[in-house]
Amino acid sequence: MQTETRTAAMSAPLSSGVPSLLAPTLPSEAVPPETLPSDSVPSEIPLSTSQEAVENTTSGIQTIPGGNDTSDGLTCAGQADPDLQELSQKKNALDQWQQIRESMAGKRPVVFLDYDGTLSPIVKEPDRAFMKDTMRPVLQKVASMFTTAIVTGRSREKVYQFVQLDDVYYAGSHGFDISGPLKHPISCQVADGFRPLLKRAVEDFEETIAKRIQGAEIEDNKFALSVHYRNVSPELIPEVHAAVNAYIADESSLELRHGKMVLEVRPKVSWNKGSAVVWILKALGLDQSEDVFPLYLGDDMTDEDAFLALRSMNNSGIGILVREQGDKERVAGTAANYLLRNPDEVQEFLECLSQHEEAPLASLPEPPAAASSVVLPQPVSSE
Repeated sequence: MQTETRTAAMSAPLSSGVPSLLAPTLPSEAVPPETLPSDSVPSEIPLSTSQEAVENTTSGIQTIPGGNDTSDGLTCAGQADPDLQELSQKKNALDQWQQIRESMAGKRPVVFLDYDGTLSPIVKEPDRAFMKDTMRPVLQKVASMFTTAIVTGRSREKVYQFVQLDDVYYAGSHGFDISGPLKHPISCQVADGFRPLLKRAVEDFEETIAKRIQGAEIEDNKFALSVHYRNVSPELIPEVHAAVNAYIADESSLELRHGKMVLEVRPKVSWNKGSAVVWILKALGLDQSEDVFPLYLGDDMTDEDAFLALRSMNNSGIGILVREQGDKERVAGTAANYLLRNPDEVQEFLECLSQHEEAPLASLPEPPAAASSVVLPQPVSSE
């Protein structure tokens, strides 16, 4: 594929004016309806059916539809999502670059990227998930041309230390903590009141899991926490699951999601990566613009919410799943439009994107005088 063939003129201006920002909703048992003003709740935020946890009666492990535990032999239960299609039906985004480029003609990309497994390889030590030296300048060039956001399960502060780019929007903790660059200082902290509860959960898991089960690691992601078990012996993995599920069973304000050799514990709030994508686009006045082309690249099950969100929006964007062929840590179904195999192909795709005609960035609407913030009430105590 020759880079000189990967150019297209995209110079249409973006819309102006910042609309009222979305506010998330909580389950009825977590927040009394009267605590949220009626005008703060959007009529609809795209959420995947995988948000409803179900009980796997064969293994006794709480799982989610579309969740993932195949690497340790535990099968997740749940009804099939009709929006998920077999990966065999998806084509490689690099092979289909000409078609994607034609879809973007006359439009301006808005780029959303997961971090682990997308910009950086999956590694055994979470604190060493560094991007390749060649990735950062490519990402920097894309961010200089197009609105670019990193949407990750990591804390916003931690992923910034990995990426180290100031002109990027960061959505940490699975989209629960959003911040824009200085030139557009949008801000959204969902479920800020859950922080004490999550901090206590981190401390409890350190005692009950990390100190008892060799190889288990607890990561504090501020508004979510991760229980990594990639380095745990296979025979001890059920103990990790049992400990986390027992904790969640006693704590009604938290929920469990499954990722690649990791259990994600986060507030039981109707908010996810897809919600964050919608919020960012709306905050920047881009959600209704016909000249905007959102792209989301991600590798994990939590990224499916973002793929589904893009499908439901007016913009004709695309989702790209990053997955190696035969990857048993990822279920064989996705709502994404295309595939890429690994971060190296992600870099090549971003290089293609950066070869578009470099028209000046269309001006985004001026942000509010004060950064907009969404802060939800305290969770209900489980005591």
